Amino acid sequence: MFEQKDEERKDKAIIARQEWGDSMKLFFNTLLYGDPKTKRILWSMVICSVLSVALIIAAIALQKLSLFGPVVILVVAVILISQMYDFNELKEDEEIEDDKPVEPEDVLVIYTEKKMKQVFVKFRVKPDHRAIMVDSSEKYKIKQTPAYAWVFRGRLHILLLEKNPREITIPLSVVGPVRYHRAVPISSKGEYVQFHKPTLLAGVFSDYLPSTYEQGKGSIKRRFKNLYIIGEDIAITNRSVRHIFDLTGTSFKIEDKLTESGDYGEDFIDMYKAYTLFHDQVIDANQYKQQVTRILDDMAMSNMLDAELGINLEKMQTCHFITPDYAKYCLEKRVKTVNENKKKSKR
Repeated sequence: MFEQKDEERKDKAIIARQEWGDSMKLFFNTLLYGDPKTKRILWSMVICSVLSVALIIAAIALQKLSLFGPVVILVVAVILISQMYDFNELKEDEEIEDDKPVEPEDVLVIYTEKKMKQVFVKFRVKPDHRAIMVDSSEKYKIKQTPAYAWVFRGRLHILLLEKNPREITIPLSVVGPVRYHRAVPISSKGEYVQFHKPTLLAGVFSDYLPSTYEQGKGSIKRRFKNLYIIGEDIAITNRSVRHIFDLTGTSFKIEDKLTESGDYGEDFIDMYKAYTLFHDQVIDANQYKQQVTRILDDMAMSNMLDAELGINLEKMQTCHFITPDYAKYCLEKRVKTVNENKKKSKR
């Protein structure tokens, strides 16, 4: 019982220290990047506080009581200045007032460099944040919105840069596994129209727009995109989901006829997932090579029969997951592994 209370006190102390640290970071960020009025007030308070401390030290060191008079004046000044500002406003963002409504294609225009600094201060964006593109979510009412993501205290934070910036958080335990949504039809009315105009955010996020491709026969063709789902239904573009993998370390899952048929082993499915990530530009050629080599090494050193190993390698080549050179590498690795095991057994 007493141990439980001690643990609770320790947890509360840790949380208090973290909150104090967050508050101090917010204060200094506002001091540096807040709006001009806020910065003037905060800097005035800092200067008056520093001067009052310096005068107190001087009064004690020089034993001059007369110096306490200016100290009192400075303290009163700090109190008066602090009453000029509601410190809850440190968390408030400066809204842009406009008589006309902001059209969807004009949303990104409001995000100037100054506006972005204010948004980062308000939402306490962490230094290791990553840019992502959220394609859609029914639950959170999101449609093709640029965002910043970071992890803090066991939750994934996503800051959506909409007309009014909005933050959503998801426990890491429910972020993954990331699911694959293949061949999502492209809207004929146009997509990501807000990125057609040159703006600050269009320049930052243009690299994260989804890759598209065409499918169909003859004159009946349509364009599609592949998306990655996190949480309940948040769809992330293929060119930005790698940042989710990096931040959360979550796994990847594909549910389709191939993976659910039961005709393919775990190694084949792992290779299929790696190929999908490579094909969708989520991982680069070097990362794909590393994953392929790891899977083939595991296959070569497994208890899989030689005949089964050969069949699996043929299937992987048929699906273009690997080249004949990779298959040869795996078979040579198997021979080398068998010979090494024989040598060990003779000792």
